Amino acid sequence: YDSSKGTLFTWMINITRNSCRDYFRSKHYQIQKLISENSIESINTDNKKPHVTYQDENYELRELTQRLGSKYKEIIDLVYIFGYSQEEVSTMLDLPLGTIKTRSRTAIKILRELYS
Repeated sequence: YDSSKGTLFTWMINITRNSCRDYFRSKHYQIQKLISENSIESINTDNKKPHVTYQDENYELRELTQRLGSKYKEIIDLVYIFGYSQEEVSTMLDLPLGTIKTRSRTAIKILRELYS
């Protein structure tokens, strides 16, 4: 931890987020996911959109993302809140990968300008 780069809370959140992403991208998780998708008890949620919830301390982030256009907000939520890869988002939204990357970059640029 280096206090000159940010707060302890932010550092801990990033460690946790990266650990979760590593787990969800691991071979073990992918195998378990395939097993559960093929089981009788699995529930099809493909048509349901995930609902984004923000904690109270992230009200500023919530307000900034609400000011984004819907096409940008959806990508930011899926990539940075839910942790999907850009390739997964491309498949989910049925858009070319280049479009996802461009919109993601544009959204981050807009958020940067809004935050300033």
